[in-house]
Amino acid sequence: MPHCELDARLRTTLEQVEHPLLCEPSVKVVEGKLVNERYLVSFPRAALGPGPKGKLRQMLIDLDVPPEGLARLDRIQSGSRSVHFGYEPDPRGALIKCYLEFDVDRRPQPDLTFLAIKWRRGGTFAETLYLDRDELKPKAQDDLLCEVVPEGRVRSAMLRLADLTRIHMALRFLEVVEPGSPRRSIDINLSESGATLGEHHDLLSDFLGGGDDVVTYLRSRANDKLGHVAAGTTRDGTPFGTLYHGAHRLMGAL
Repeated sequence: MPHCELDARLRTTLEQVEHPLLCEPSVKVVEGKLVNERYLVSFPRAALGPGPKGKLRQMLIDLDVPPEGLARLDRIQSGSRSVHFGYEPDPRGALIKCYLEFDVDRRPQPDLTFLAIKWRRGGTFAETLYLDRDELKPKAQDDLLCEVVPEGRVRSAMLRLADLTRIHMALRFLEVVEPGSPRRSIDINLSESGATLGEHHDLLSDFLGGGDDVVTYLRSRANDKLGHVAAGTTRDGTPFGTLYHGAHRLMGAL
């Protein structure tokens, strides 16, 4: 069920995109509080059909993206491979997010894997850059993670998840920054490990800060595939951790 009017508008807007879509729920912990009912919807840019640039532009206008954010996406969207829309409830006003994803040979600037614009209706927007750090050696990745993610249970659990994944494959590792803002984080994609939330219950519980609500959340989704984890500090310097999981294809409505 839609969480609010803006959630409903995003769901309606996404009906215009050729299905299937890929939907991935997520949960975020900030100051010991869980924020769920978040989701990310992904699709290849080709799913927009003929005239994809105009189609995406109109979708963004329908979702009240600020004009400056629209201009930033519009300048580079033709080079993108995939589009992702995100929704996040917030007492200060729900957030809508649009990410453009780029292949290595079509990045608008070095290392830029994703560029996102995030906004509230009637408010300002933030531009977020997701920078490829896959080529760093494991120690350099861990050092960067320790530089960005505040010391504590979240960082320790994230380092352990990274080590467990490296046993089987190289990490997909992103550094996340916002120009002009102190917001900074690390995102590591663990989906190719094939692990479920249940298999890493204790580590993920630590990552989300523990507590009965965290245990209940993880147990109810124990069979979901692990997606990716992100952690760092918000724009006001508050530590956070986010868990993405249970990605699934949608043939019908969101």
